Amino acid sequence: MTPEEFADVANNWVDDPSNDDDIKLIKIFLRDAPAREIQRFVHRLNTLSQAPLFQIARVALEIKLAEDAGLIADKLSKQTDRLIKYTTGLYVLTFVLAFFAVLQIVIMLMELFCKSH
Repeated sequence: MTPEEFADVANNWVDDPSNDDDIKLIKIFLRDAPAREIQRFVHRLNTLSQAPLFQIARVALEIKLAEDAGLIADKLSKQTDRLIKYTTGLYVLTFVLAFFAVLQIVIMLMELFCKSH
């Protein structure tokens, strides 16, 4: 079912509260659905007649958004660690290149003074 269909089922649940299986399916949907689908569900839900279900859906959406933010933060942390390693490598490479540049200048100066004398 689509989020809109789940919302329609929830909106019609007021007319037939004896069918608790629909609400169980909606709660399973809210547990497993991605944040965008929960948002579509919330926007379609009749908040006046389904205030408790609306609150549950909002909490589920906030949890999904927090989980997604945590995953993004972990990914950003790993990329930051990688960037630090690359920066350290660049420092080492720069030092090595500077060492060889100084060494080459010393060799060139020694050759120049040896030819002059």
